[in-house]
Amino acid sequence: MVDRELTEWFEVAIGVRQGCNLLPYLFRLILESVMKPALKNCSAGVQLDEYLLNNLRFANDIDLMADNKEDLQEITTSAHNTTSKFGLKINAQKTKVMTIWKLHESINITLDIDKLEQVNILHTSVV
Repeated sequence: MVDRELTEWFEVAIGVRQGCNLLPYLFRLILESVMKPALKNCSAGVQLDEYLLNNLRFANDIDLMADNKEDLQEITTSAHNTTSKFGLKINAQKTKVMTIWKLHESINITLDIDKLEQVNILHTSVV
């Protein structure tokens, strides 16, 4: 867009390269542009004082959080639908589900038709 008018389409032959100083900023800008609408109307999350925490972002990883399996499925579906609109795809083979509470429960969270693998947290004590 130039002067509030769309220009003709053009092909980009070279994008940013690894090590480019702009890359972390561009990545965060795109990630925020994708996640903000994905979580906009989502009531799922974990209550932390007066805050509802439903995601943590680490570089190219996103942790979605909810306090029950129905809400986790809702937030996962919302993130998947929104990323698809941006031409991005969540890799179901690399996406894992983890439950954290006293009693381990098997849950089925899906991404389209793919059931996501559930992993167990290791119970270790820190000395």
